[in-house]
Amino acid sequence: MHHRYGPREYNSDHERGPSAITFSLDIPLTAAETCARVMHGIERRGVGRRRNVGRTGLTSAWLLAVVVFAGAVVYSLGPGAARAGASCTEYGVFWQMSTGGLLAYGAKNEITLHDQYADPCITPDNDLNASGQTARVFFGVKGYYVEAGWQEYACSSGVGHCFRSFMEWAIGGSGAQWRSANRHKYPCVNPGTQAIWSVIGEAARATSFDGYLNCEDGRGERYLTTLDLYPYYQGYGEGEGFFRESSAMAETHQNLQWMDSARAWHPSLDVFCRYDTSKAPYNWNGLKVSATRFDVVQNAGTDC
Repeated sequence: MHHRYGPREYNSDHERGPSAITFSLDIPLTAAETCARVMHGIERRGVGRRRNVGRTGLTSAWLLAVVVFAGAVVYSLGPGAARAGASCTEYGVFWQMSTGGLLAYGAKNEITLHDQYADPCITPDNDLNASGQTARVFFGVKGYYVEAGWQEYACSSGVGHCFRSFMEWAIGGSGAQWRSANRHKYPCVNPGTQAIWSVIGEAARATSFDGYLNCEDGRGERYLTTLDLYPYYQGYGEGEGFFRESSAMAETHQNLQWMDSARAWHPSLDVFCRYDTSKAPYNWNGLKVSATRFDVVQNAGTDC
């Protein structure tokens, strides 16, 4: 979840560039160990653009970047650890779609976006996300998923709050994250908007999932990136809201859909709380509105 691992991240994007990658590891490692583990992760799963770019060339480029910057990677000693010395625990609310017993090969959520936080532990130097929302496929085991959505964070200028699109995979304690704050390519990642986020398993390569963002501006789906989740290719469609301790939270996930093995979309038959890590005094929950909609709210809704 981009965030499930707190600040175990390397990110060169901020609000300037079009893309970046984050590696989330379980424990502090030496630079040499980091390079070895990252190379293994890229070779097995990959974080790529469209296939015509060439996976081999892309992998080589990322390996070079990792070798150059390995010494700059920042690690945490456990979930929720903060670099700035403040308490920055991250919480999540996860609501799952009912499919009549069938497994999902993709998930699609129309999600709102608002300015959510006033948290002193979120600073430009630690680059933590303050809050966000995702559409995701959960593979049935805690910590195994692929997702796409938006994050809010402190602008590198130190003034105001910035937003970025991202896509992430995790298999157990390993994972990687792609980010982009490209306002031209993804113009609807701004407060007061809503957009459709999708993760879609490829028909030709089942374990590869593509991410898309539809700004609902008549231009259709905008491609995010492709993540390889080998050997995982099917699971459960979900929506997620995540946030730090002092964040506000009031978002909507609606028109929830899941994709079947023939790559056809179906509306959710129902929604229910699968997992919720937010407890007192914060008490963020999901609130079921219909079979295809839930809201993320505070001090209301359903805890699980």
